[in-house]
Amino acid sequence: MNKLPDSNNSEYANNLYHIYKDFRENSPVLEQHSLNGTSYSLFKYHDIKPALKDARLGASATSKRLLFSLIRKGNLKLAYLIRASNVILNTDDPRHSVIRSVLNKPLRRYPKEQLIEDISTTANFLLDNCSQLKSVDLIKDFAEPLSFMVIAKIIGLPVTDHAKMARWAKHFGTLLDASQMTGGLGSIKQLVAEFQTYINPIVKKRRDNPCDDIISSLALARYDSKTISDIELLANSLFFVAGNISTAHLIGNCTNALISHPSQFDCVKQKPELISSAIEETLRYESPFQVTARVAKEKIMIGETIIPKGSNIRMLLGSANHDPEQFKSPDEFNIMREDNVYLSFGGGIHACLGKHLAKLESSIAINLLFQRFPDISLTNTSTNWLPGHMLRGMDSLPVKLH
Repeated sequence: MNKLPDSNNSEYANNLYHIYKDFRENSPVLEQHSLNGTSYSLFKYHDIKPALKDARLGASATSKRLLFSLIRKGNLKLAYLIRASNVILNTDDPRHSVIRSVLNKPLRRYPKEQLIEDISTTANFLLDNCSQLKSVDLIKDFAEPLSFMVIAKIIGLPVTDHAKMARWAKHFGTLLDASQMTGGLGSIKQLVAEFQTYINPIVKKRRDNPCDDIISSLALARYDSKTISDIELLANSLFFVAGNISTAHLIGNCTNALISHPSQFDCVKQKPELISSAIEETLRYESPFQVTARVAKEKIMIGETIIPKGSNIRMLLGSANHDPEQFKSPDEFNIMREDNVYLSFGGGIHACLGKHLAKLESSIAINLLFQRFPDISLTNTSTNWLPGHMLRGMDSLPVKLH
């Protein structure tokens, strides 16, 4: 195998870890050539972990393929917006630290006790609704609305708009995952315009009457100190909304893994404090975030491969998390696993900003779910994974609540 398979093929998602295994053993540093230049994909834990913190590797710029397609089709305004957006994921220092500090300020100030109460109240509200339904989709009826209702409050958006946020998040994923860009440019343009129309009056309101939320932090940085441009404010607000889809996937993936492993599920039901360990193991076993990218700022050596300056580098985090050189019996779901140093949140200056929120929210949500419905079971035995290289999750997870 000399290239990653088409991720839109269901066989890719269903056999993901077998595919990773083949690359780790045969092409741990995979070189590929395309119209966009030469790129390299890394599959081994001990190559990826140091690369995540390597100062010689810069943040991956927005996909050249996407920008080329936009320019070719005459979408110059959108191409400019994407290039100038400085989304935190694709930005290096010093700009990265400026934007990160603005985004992180309200997260640090949010009282943990209040956050726990907000998550618990929202989760119980949604579970009350689920208990009244004849058929329950754990993703659409619980995990997804919970994650977007919680992040809405932190960002400073109306909680009642959680369904809009979920839709924007799914479309925005097209910009983050090049494998999903086919035919999606029209929807991206519409998405950006729609989000801009939505958020501009909210930003204006926060500028005049700021609160302890992310929109206020961005708005004040833009209008007071001029450290954030209009485009950066728009793009990073949208990115923060969209990135929260991974929390919904974490809740779904963990619930699915536990129910599918009865002995592990029994342990959690007998000792609810083990749910935190189950979350940790899910982040290794079925990480919602599978890939991150960098660009070589100079010629470097990874493994036995010389990587030229300017090359794009993809790091397969999900493969690293299943590397037997780091993890004993990596394809087993084991919530009692020790030394579980997974790479799912990346590393270095680009480590995930919302990792603590994602773990806390998932732990509370799953704990309440199992307390209220201890005999929950899956309606289907097969799992329908979403297509794409970057995200790992399900569009639906039908369950029976007992």
